Amino acid sequence: MIIGGAGVSVMPVAMVIRHPTADVALGIANISPAAPTRPRPMTLSRRRLEPGEWVAILGYPKSLSEHALSDEGVALTSFTVTPDFYEGEVLEHHPGGVGLAKWPAYSTGIVPPPGSGLADLGGASGGPLVHCGTVFVHGVACSASEQYTLCTDIETVLDWDVFEDAGEGSVTVRDFAVRRPGVIRIAE
Repeated sequence: MIIGGAGVSVMPVAMVIRHPTADVALGIANISPAAPTRPRPMTLSRRRLEPGEWVAILGYPKSLSEHALSDEGVALTSFTVTPDFYEGEVLEHHPGGVGLAKWPAYSTGIVPPPGSGLADLGGASGGPLVHCGTVFVHGVACSASEQYTLCTDIETVLDWDVFEDAGEGSVTVRDFAVRRPGVIRIAE
C-alpha cells in the first residue's frame, strides 16, 4: 500500500523473498502505470553513521490482526495496518555485531514513546533505518528492547543473496540495485 498526495494505491505483491537467517524480506510489487500514487525509489547509503546522528525507523508495531469464525464456521480475518515512525539517535556502530545482530550493526536510542502502549518496537523489524536529514536508508531494524533498537548496517545487507534470478543464479541487493536503478539507488 502506497500512501501519497495523490491518494492511496494498493499494489499486489508478486514475490516475497525471506532471508534465511535475518528478520528481513524483500517484496516485489506489480506497479500499475495507472496507479494514482507510485513508490519513490529508495536510496541506500553506505556512509557510516556517527554517534549522535538523528535517525528514524519506519515500521508497523501498532498493526493488529484479528481472527474469528462466523456463525457458519467461515474463518474471518481483519488486518489493521498502522504505519508509524520512531526517532532517536545513533548510539554506536558495532563492526563485529552486537546482541542478536551477528554482523555489523548500529545501536540506537530509538524506543517507543511514553504513553504509546508499546513495550518495544516489535513489528518494526525489517523496517528501514533512515537518516532524518537525508532520508537515505542506512540500515534495517533487527532487534528491539525497551532501552534501545539494533539495526543491521546497510553495507552488510547489500551483499545478502535475496533471490534466485531465472537462469542467472543468486542475486544480491547490490545486484538488484544495479539492474533496477529506478527502484533502489546506492549512495556513498
